[in-house]
Amino acid sequence: AWLEAPGRGGVMIAAVAAIALGTLVATIDRWVPVDDAIWRWVLLARGCGTDVLVERAVDVATHGLAVLLAIVCVLHLRSGGAGTAWPWLATWLLGLLASKTLKHVFTRDRPSTLPDLTVGYSFPSAHVMNGVLAALAVVALAWCFRRRVRWWLLAAAAVVTLVLGRVLLARHWGTDVLGGVLAAL
Repeated sequence: AWLEAPGRGGVMIAAVAAIALGTLVATIDRWVPVDDAIWRWVLLARGCGTDVLVERAVDVATHGLAVLLAIVCVLHLRSGGAGTAWPWLATWLLGLLASKTLKHVFTRDRPSTLPDLTVGYSFPSAHVMNGVLAALAVVALAWCFRRRVRWWLLAAAAVVTLVLGRVLLARHWGTDVLGGVLAAL
């Protein structure tokens, strides 16, 4: 029933995500063994060839999602006008600012200790948070498109690539990525 009323469904998803994010932040120290297990698995699975491939995939997904959002915006503007597009773009732009701000609030170190490899704080993952926000904007703006599922699948594939890539590249802990998804929702 909540799918029939998108406003109520969105509010419910946001509320659940906010509660889950608050719980994650409050219990972040308890997740260290899980983060450590994932980190050790990533270290064993990584190799130079794998890193190059995953890095390229993350770059393509990041830039592809930005291009996808731009295309969907243009198509949406042509059919629906600016009045319905600007809230989604504004939310995405505010997400860029919020993700950087949250990193400085939580000041969590990144998993890698290699110099010059990872700079800055890690929680929440800005790549993931902004990727999810862009994907949500694509979903909302493509809602009236005839072949909207294609747009949705492209956005989802990009987000999955970002989520997996940030962990596989050892740029983020697993909980950083989860925090990015929850913060976006």
